[in-house]
Amino acid sequence: MLMAVSPFVGVWDGKVNDLPAIEVKIEKGADHLTGRIAFYLQKQGKDGKWQIEGYAFDAPMLELKVKGKTLTFETVHYKKHGSKDRDPNVKFRMELTGTDEARLIRGEDRMAESLMLVRRK
Repeated sequence: MLMAVSPFVGVWDGKVNDLPAIEVKIEKGADHLTGRIAFYLQKQGKDGKWQIEGYAFDAPMLELKVKGKTLTFETVHYKKHGSKDRDPNVKFRMELTGTDEARLIRGEDRMAESLMLVRRK
């Protein structure tokens, strides 16, 4: 059973190249968390500046589990953009680092690169 209000509920944004890279939306259901994760597609223009080309991928978060200040989840993964052929699901960890800040880590490696997320106000 979840707490009345989970500290993970909200919309979280991660940036790369000073542009949106990831958006995580987490909501509290009747007795569990639900969510979606969107990855923005960034491309470098001829002028060398990065720009957003839209969503590369938007998918439901699966198998959400909270343990302390860590939320784990999976999302589907396709072999390439636009493909129907799937690879194994990708696992993520979201670790709270402050009231409105978290780290998003792909995979289970504790030393893996992370992306800072900030909750929208």
